[in-house]
Amino acid sequence: MNLIKNKANYELTVKNSCFICNIGYADTKAVALEFIEKIKKRYIDASHNCYAYILLDNMASSDNGEPTHTAGLPIINVLKKQNIVNVVCVVTRYYGGIKLGIGGLVRAYTKCTVECLKNIEIVPYIENIKISFMANYNKINEIENLLSKYNQNKKIFNANIELEYTIPKIQLNQITKSLHNLNIQKIDLIK
Repeated sequence: MNLIKNKANYELTVKNSCFICNIGYADTKAVALEFIEKIKKRYIDASHNCYAYILLDNMASSDNGEPTHTAGLPIINVLKKQNIVNVVCVVTRYYGGIKLGIGGLVRAYTKCTVECLKNIEIVPYIENIKISFMANYNKINEIENLLSKYNQNKKIFNANIELEYTIPKIQLNQITKSLHNLNIQKIDLIK
């Protein structure tokens, strides 16, 4: 799986119709819908604002008045082909007075999305998990050196120190082994 690292837009003219593609990051349905609404407001006078989004656990698309499967489906297919998740794409169309036909619409929405993606840096998706554990005060410097490049979510001082970090799932075994070497035996995964 992949993620996008930046936003981008691209404009394409096909037989007097103007297609404007906007792609952004969305890790929840609410963020995706907010992005779509923002684009719709920006291009409120457009003929169509067709979209697709793919999240880790959900995806959707809309033809927004274009013939069925001529806009939303081509957009989502381009995103799927690149294996991108947590992405939202809106392609706005200003009708130019010349009908493109079903094939012409599919080609236009596909091309506009493909070209917009050329302006985006795509990076591998790395799944993160949260771990929690207790440590003695005398181990804190070693622990913080070991985990300094990861996000520390919580540090609570009691009889021991309770720590919580977000780490790449792929490194769980390596980090667990290193923590065990520091005599930290109980490491919990947080859902």
